[in-house]
Amino acid sequence: MVSLYPFWIPSLYSYSYISGIKFISFYTIVMSIIFMNFTMYYITRINSRRHYNPLYEVISRPTLNRIMDRILIFIFLLIVSSCYLIMGVNLKIRSLMIPWMVFFGFVVSFQLIILLWQLEFYFMGFHNLTGTLINFIWITKNIHCWIVVYSKFKFIGLIPTPNIEIFS
Repeated sequence: MVSLYPFWIPSLYSYSYISGIKFISFYTIVMSIIFMNFTMYYITRINSRRHYNPLYEVISRPTLNRIMDRILIFIFLLIVSSCYLIMGVNLKIRSLMIPWMVFFGFVVSFQLIILLWQLEFYFMGFHNLTGTLINFIWITKNIHCWIVVYSKFKFIGLIPTPNIEIFS
């Protein structure tokens, strides 16, 4: 059974899954490029010029480059899986949608861990509350995007394919 029928966020409303998933894929690619640039900026700056970021707070300097390389590889794989998502929706091939759902599931779970960490350790002032609320709204939007793609994944599974023969 399909979980969601229309795709909705405040800036876009569509009954078409194709346009909604193309928007989700475009959003994933753009946000991945932004985070890739931020990570590369973070690697190249010295400690005194860095902005505070809880993601990189516990990383020591010797392991920083290895961890940042892995983060960049993950972001690149997320961009590739977004391209596979568009191809999978256009061609109605479910297996091309699975990498995006797995990688984006990791993104949402990591974002949830950061949110819980913010609530536990940095819930001291109003500016931290604002950041936590923005992160919560962002997580709910990302979960909605994942559910839309999962609904299309299940819908494609309900469509009979011409490759299957029924033997009586």
